[in-house]
Amino acid sequence: MDAPAILILVASCAVSFGLGRLFVHLRKRSQAKKFQARPARTPMDDSATTPAKNKSKRRRQQRARNAGES
Repeated sequence: MDAPAILILVASCAVSFGLGRLFVHLRKRSQAKKFQARPARTPMDDSATTPAKNKSKRRRQQRARNAGES
């Protein structure tokens, strides 16, 4: 390879890397704006969830609810 070919290769790699980083940066910035625009989620209410079908798990959930109320 002669010198001009190597320089073109290095320049094209640098441009490609720079454009890739630019797109990643812009995508991250737009996702951050979307996240800020979205309203904050409310914490899940345990009493609104349906009881588990598994008997032992349902008992643990009931004990945990009763312990939280006391």
